Amino acid sequence: MSKNARKALFYTLFLAFIFLGTGIVLFAQGWRVDFPSFHISKVGGIYVRSYPDGANIFLNGKSVQNQSGFLSPGTLISDLFPKTYILALTAPGYRDWHENVAVAPSLVANHKNAVLVPATSETAASGTVANFLVTQNGPIIETPNRALTLNGNLIGAGTIVAANSNTGSLIFRNLTGTYDAVVLPGGRPKNLSSALLKAGFDPANQRLILSPLPNGHVFAITQKKAALLDISQATSVILDALSPTIKDPVAAVSPSGIAWLHGMRTDGPAVLAFYDPSSGTVSTTSIAIRSSVKELSWISGGTLGVLTDNNSLYLYRTDQKTLQKLADDVRSFSATQDGNRIATLESRSMEIFTLNDPEGYYRFNIPDVTDAVAAIWYRDNDHLFIAYPGSISFLDLQDATLANFISITAGTSPEYDPSQNILYFIAPDNTLRQFSFPK
Repeated sequence: MSKNARKALFYTLFLAFIFLGTGIVLFAQGWRVDFPSFHISKVGGIYVRSYPDGANIFLNGKSVQNQSGFLSPGTLISDLFPKTYILALTAPGYRDWHENVAVAPSLVANHKNAVLVPATSETAASGTVANFLVTQNGPIIETPNRALTLNGNLIGAGTIVAANSNTGSLIFRNLTGTYDAVVLPGGRPKNLSSALLKAGFDPANQRLILSPLPNGHVFAITQKKAALLDISQATSVILDALSPTIKDPVAAVSPSGIAWLHGMRTDGPAVLAFYDPSSGTVSTTSIAIRSSVKELSWISGGTLGVLTDNNSLYLYRTDQKTLQKLADDVRSFSATQDGNRIATLESRSMEIFTLNDPEGYYRFNIPDVTDAVAAIWYRDNDHLFIAYPGSISFLDLQDATLANFISITAGTSPEYDPSQNILYFIAPDNTLRQFSFPK
């Protein structure tokens, strides 16, 4: 081989090495050539995990193999050029699911909680219902003739007042107009009105608030006083004499403590009272809110949500004794079980706040937001049921365009049991029905 031929071969191989080596490096770094447009770009991907896990996957109408199994619960769709894709999921017995997914260079769009809604609901109880409440033992049902049942067993007769979903305790007003309390399952109703009378409460007071507690106790509050009642002994302990008298009593009850509005001082700040069941002590604190408090709710063990009558929502941290204003124009709010996320229904939109992540903020202009009456968290903390006066919808927080925001059923009074992943509701024919979501 001549010297010129050897040089030509060397330079050819050198250029091939440079070209192929650069190509391999660029390929490893995620660069690809989009041949239809001859455009070079870094690629990304989509990770999707469906519930149920065996759903059929489609990307822009083309089938994608579901890779979920023992090694991975989801499917990674890789080598996707940056643009918006239509990701769709189907499964027998479920409604079709689809969302617009934006893929960015070198990033994976994560849809780890793609929940498909059951196509049809099931009968939860026979006959018609007037009211119901969900407990750990199942739904307590109040029939039109005021029979109260649990799993088909008669509890008593009357009107449901309150229940504790964790302990199964129930308070109801019987047919004679007095209050009864019962611990389920298997407990016998005990007269609560006698304990109320001994504590100086008028059972006929329309502003009386009753909340069942563990161990057969009940928290009671009116415009003038708050007390802890022992049902079995028909005794009571006065926790607080409200000062000044509260026009509309408000309280928040949890296993770790009770909070209530003690009063509004003449200079404006609200005064909250707290009962610690572990020590049996009551304490009060002033918070810089110059508007009447209309709702209290425990967000987590030590954080209290405070909603005022001018629709401002505050968070009060009992351990630090700090007050933070979270939102204005709030009609109602609800928190996830871990207290990390709060949903607020407002006059123009719905907002989602993630307390430990300032970037975890969402705002949705959901349809007919002024008609929405409640937002109920799904157990993955990434979805919500939105209750309207005559229907129930389902919202995915990753669905920014509301492409998959659907009305799942006509009905009222939705109650969700996260432990069983079941949504109960009263159907238009006044029967109790349920949606059993995939676990």
